[in-house]
Amino acid sequence: MRLVGVKVDKDKKGYFNSDGFELSIGDLVVVEANDGLDCGEVVVSSSDLDFSKEDEARFKKVLRVANSSDRDIYNYSKNHRDEVLARCKEIIEEHKLNMKLLDLKYTYKDKKLVFYYTAPERVDFRQLVKELAHEFKLRIELRQVRDREEGKHIGGIGNCGKELCCCKWKDNFETVSIKMVAKQNISLNQTKISGLCGKLMCCLKYEDDMYTELRKGLPNNGDIVVVHGKEALVRSVNILQGTIKAALIVSKNEQGIETEPELKVYDREDISSMQKSKSN
Repeated sequence: MRLVGVKVDKDKKGYFNSDGFELSIGDLVVVEANDGLDCGEVVVSSSDLDFSKEDEARFKKVLRVANSSDRDIYNYSKNHRDEVLARCKEIIEEHKLNMKLLDLKYTYKDKKLVFYYTAPERVDFRQLVKELAHEFKLRIELRQVRDREEGKHIGGIGNCGKELCCCKWKDNFETVSIKMVAKQNISLNQTKISGLCGKLMCCLKYEDDMYTELRKGLPNNGDIVVVHGKEALVRSVNILQGTIKAALIVSKNEQGIETEPELKVYDREDISSMQKSKSN
């Protein structure tokens, strides 16, 4: 399979199966997209990579080299994008509609102009659609998006200091749960675990499988473990390094657990058994 990197939808780059095409950097191509077809510029030249059949299915295909009609839509979208958005916002204000316009996209399959928006309640935009269709001489669709998708359309910088994943490469918004935060030993500080959209960060989901694997054989904070034949109370866990900090137990009774003041670091291989502490 041969892959090319194609820049579509502003600065977002994706990799597509280019089998059957001889493409160079700068070529315009039409590719498969989640909502139909998309057009973009080749920014990474073809490279032959060895993939399994399962891996190959993950990559969408280059369908054709852009024709004159595709080029006209691409260039119009690129050169008049801000102008079209500004005009749509003016019409929304004229009709006093309670909606926030985020983005637009030209579809290459059915020659349609799609506007993305958010709204706190249902909006009657029938008159708006009529005016937009008259203004731009195209079929019009208004598509309401959820909180997570708002960040994708607006853009921004995440807590990590890099461009938002949903803007740069991520297409699907999978469920992210608070259990993933606990599993990764992250503080339940709302500002640290939330993205710009106000929801739990997407990276918690695609790092979850790795943390599930790394957590095997490790206790939780407060558990009692046996290391080198002695019981110890776990005070902290370093999942990435596969180590724990624990204090050896001096005494254990109904009144509680007394430990030595010194904390020692142990590898997962040092742990012979573990149990939940009754004091938890």
